[in-house]
Amino acid sequence: MEIKPEQLAEEFARNVSAQTDAIWNGEARTGNKHAKRYLAAFKKLHDHGDGGKDALAALLNHPRMDVRVKAAIYLL
Repeated sequence: MEIKPEQLAEEFARNVSAQTDAIWNGEARTGNKHAKRYLAAFKKLHDHGDGGKDALAALLNHPRMDVRVKAAIYLL
């Protein structure tokens, strides 16, 4: 079963947030684990082509600034 781009974008956002929180708590290893997860979600989004880009672009309106910034970086 294929995961929808919107679900992948939510996974991306969830792990970006978790990485930021881990870093602020001094938990580098946990942060790295979440970085690997959002990178994997991004790669899957990339495989979806324009649909994946659109789902990632929707994160530019996310309530958390770290998610908005990371989405913008990966859209570049």
